[in-house]
Amino acid sequence: MNIETENYVIKSDKYQFILYKKTTVKDKESQNHGKRNDVLVGYYTSANQLVSGAIKHGVAGDDLTTIEQVKEAVSVIKSELEITKGI
Repeated sequence: MNIETENYVIKSDKYQFILYKKTTVKDKESQNHGKRNDVLVGYYTSANQLVSGAIKHGVAGDDLTTIEQVKEAVSVIKSELEITKGI
């Protein structure tokens, strides 16, 4: 399986789900400047764990200062990864 969303790439084999966050190379000195780079977020044994991992990673990586911002970030990630329902 290989699924791409706006911000994530989800891959799997018969043992696990693998979550990557899409990023762009920002180093102007790099020959890959401006190109997409998929950064490993984690390995998960179920789709539910994958969504939980994406939420944890997404919320921890942002500069959120209110509960409302956290709730909105969680909602955005959940809706983006809703495709994992039924996996």
